[in-house]
Amino acid sequence: MQDSKINSAHHAPLRPRRRQVLVQTKSPKSEAQNGRTISDPEAQPRDKLIQLDTGGDESSILSSEAACLVMLNLVAVIWGTQHAVIKIIIDDTAGIDASNFASASNFSLARFAVAAAAASPRTPNLRGLGEWLGWGNQKPDAKKEMSEAGKSWRYGVELGAYMFAGFAAHAVGLTYTTAQRSGFLLYLNVKIVPFLAAVTLGRQISLFTWASAAAALLGTCLLGYDGSSLNVGDLWSITAAITSAVFILRMEAASRYVPDSAALNAACLWTVVLLCFLWALFVHAIVESPANVALAVFKGTWRAFARHPAGLIYLGAVTTTLCNWMQAQGQRGVTAERASVCYAMDPVYGAFFAYLLLGETMGAWGILGASIIAFTAAINAFLDLGAAADPDNVLGGVSLICSPK
Repeated sequence: MQDSKINSAHHAPLRPRRRQVLVQTKSPKSEAQNGRTISDPEAQPRDKLIQLDTGGDESSILSSEAACLVMLNLVAVIWGTQHAVIKIIIDDTAGIDASNFASASNFSLARFAVAAAAASPRTPNLRGLGEWLGWGNQKPDAKKEMSEAGKSWRYGVELGAYMFAGFAAHAVGLTYTTAQRSGFLLYLNVKIVPFLAAVTLGRQISLFTWASAAAALLGTCLLGYDGSSLNVGDLWSITAAITSAVFILRMEAASRYVPDSAALNAACLWTVVLLCFLWALFVHAIVESPANVALAVFKGTWRAFARHPAGLIYLGAVTTTLCNWMQAQGQRGVTAERASVCYAMDPVYGAFFAYLLLGETMGAWGILGASIIAFTAAINAFLDLGAAADPDNVLGGVSLICSPK
């Protein structure tokens, strides 16, 4: 009997051990120290944010990391196309609208109206908004975790505010400077993200991440140097870079706490539409009589869309709605610091499309800068894939931990 048991145990098929992949970062302070309740998802341990069931196949860890990196680099390519398209539309309407700010606000409202319409099928339940704001009977319960819709609105509104500030500043900047310079200066955010992560989150940023950011900064400076001094458009582009860096950093947390990336994206875009509308009202109120303000906003927004329908549909549906969703998905498995280096290729792609669509060219220094950024991004992607294959690797502030389930 004992032998039969041994034999049956010996010949029984072995089940693969199921494994979890947890993305773990520095643990937050206790809830009492933070003054947060259990309903606040950021008060939960960060090592519980992402749990990828690999089914015992460690190669799937590499696949998931590789998918995130591919997605984020594709986002950078698509973003690279937008600078020239925005420049074409704004330059065309600048001589028609009352001011450069009016052109930028009309364009932004038209763009994000298209984006929000594309994302509208996944708009989270409005009860979630009431739950987050504590309206009516939807008051938050300290003993109960916030609903998925509530989380989507909470983080969507925050991200929408940062997105509005960044895209508005970018649009204004493009009325004064070239698409190439604006694109290069905008992606100074790649260098700002590690600094913000170290200061605000207390992260121990790896030496490689700092070196990557420094190399990307050098490349951007060389790309943007065309023999002329900074102008007001460049300053607006730098402002956009700062707000974009905050957006990338907060997207990391939001994409991990909110299960539904599409709902988060929709809540974010509806917030931007509201802020763009208020901005347009303010700008037109300066030059229009109070009775004509709303009509002027409608006419200006419709004129922008009527003159460039294909461009605005592309900017709204593809470079905004689709890319925001891809960014939220991709940053589930890549830290903000490392994702920002993937985005560093944006000005290189932007320079190519600015040459293709606008005839803007680069000199020897610009080509050298583009080469440095491309090399840095390639090395960063290579080391990220190596980190995915090594469960004990801690690189750029993130540890991939494999534990039996």
